[in-house]
Amino acid sequence: MTGWGEQGQEEEESSFISMTDMMVGLLLIFIILTTFFALQAHAVIESAARVSKVEQAAVVARGILFDRVQELLDDDRIQFDETTGTIRFSDDVLRFGTGSDVIPPTSFEVLRQLADALAASVPCLAHIDAPEGVSAPSIDCSWLEIDFAAQDLFDRDLGRLADYRPPADEDSPPLIWIDAVFIEGHTDCVPFGRAEPDFGNWQLGASRAGRTILFLLEHNRVLGWIFSKNPDVPEQARDAQRVLGVASYADRRPAHSIGVNAYPDDARRSEDWQSRCGALDREALNRNRRIDIRIVMGWTAQEAA
Repeated sequence: MTGWGEQGQEEEESSFISMTDMMVGLLLIFIILTTFFALQAHAVIESAARVSKVEQAAVVARGILFDRVQELLDDDRIQFDETTGTIRFSDDVLRFGTGSDVIPPTSFEVLRQLADALAASVPCLAHIDAPEGVSAPSIDCSWLEIDFAAQDLFDRDLGRLADYRPPADEDSPPLIWIDAVFIEGHTDCVPFGRAEPDFGNWQLGASRAGRTILFLLEHNRVLGWIFSKNPDVPEQARDAQRVLGVASYADRRPAHSIGVNAYPDDARRSEDWQSRCGALDREALNRNRRIDIRIVMGWTAQEAA
């Protein structure tokens, strides 16, 4: 017959074993959860690294495109900023009169040359969809293939990128593409029109960009047939994703030629136009009445794993 002392001891040992089992179970759960979250974090880091590399490749691709456009133009009055993806005109090429959206006749020839150069290069990172009954031109994209191979981009981590070719099959998803080509209109800081100062300048910038894009399209209609190959856009909407568009910045992006400190420090963010204009001389105002062209890239890491 078991005594009360022995029975109490057995109950204590049983409780201790149960507590030990529970602690071991909790520890196992903690280890499993820690491992799971560590694997998840590793996957996120790897994915971010892949996206970063593809993004870098998109910038490289835009630089290759700029080299091609520059080669076709052979005009040092057009400048290319590969970091921001911007094409700019030198001060003596395309400057608008005060309050005017009329393109100076002296700019016609260089704009025609630029239209032809863009029409012969942008489709290599996009695609052409000509109107029904119209034959699309044949675009030579061999320059893009050669330059990508020479870059030897990320061949260990992103093998497909090093072997990138403009897709022959329009249905195949691209890794990188041109998403937009913006014609950007800029103004000086002097108010335009009788409306609120900023409103008039936004309109003037948009009008300058609009007149420029119409000029480009009238000279080379192919520019209006170029569409983005963004695979995230629903298939039924892709025919509406033209790359060419307009934007207006009014006076909010002063020309780089006068430096980022064109406005005094205490007025750079001011909503008062007189404060914003206070430090600018006439030459600086002239430089801000301009057009820039910005090329925006798109990319995906979907097939880069």
